[in-house]
Order: sequence, then structure tokens, then C-alpha cells
Amino acid sequence: KYRSRVTVERLGSGYFPVTLEVHFEDGSNRIEHWDGRDRWKRFEFECEFRVVEAEVDPGRQVYLDSNWTNNGYSVESGRSAPLRLDGFIFNAEQILLSLISFVL
Repeated sequence: KYRSRVTVERLGSGYFPVTLEVHFEDGSNRIEHWDGRDRWKRFEFECEFRVVEAEVDPGRQVYLDSNWTNNGYSVESGRSAPLRLDGFIFNAEQILLSLISFVL
């Protein structure tokens, strides 16, 4: 049996109840719930397979989340790189649009 831990952290000042979806090596998944009140929460799993992915708010229900690109983690390297690039492009676009609206 494997013992896996997933730690979820609240980065902002607001707190919301959220869903955590955890995926295991065998393709199964598990849904956990967190009230979001504490700064962080650790989920522990003792099962036959390792955790390979975890995602907070997989259904994008928390509309006040300012950065959806930091809601997931994957054990496989390189899977989160496209999300980071998308986040960078999105933030650069927002800054550019803000500057243009300020000048005009």
C-alpha cells in the first residue's frame, strides 16, 4: 500500500468551500471537500495506487478565483508548463489592455 499526501493551500484572503479531485495511477479518482477556512489542509490517502494528479475546483465553480492556472498539480513533469504559459500570456494581455485604457 502507498501513503500519499495532497496539501491544498488558500492563497487569497477570501475563503470558499471547494472540491478537490484526486486521480490515482490506476485511473480511479476520489472527490474530497474542503471548507477553505484554514490557510491550508492536508489530505492523506492510504491505498493500492499512488496519487498522480490533484485539482482544486475541477468544475470551475468558484468564479472569484483570480488564477485558475494554479489549481492543479501533476506528478508527471511538463504537464503544468502549458498552463503556466497560458497564465503568463493572459496576465501580460491584461497589463497591456490596462495600459492602453489608461493612455486613452
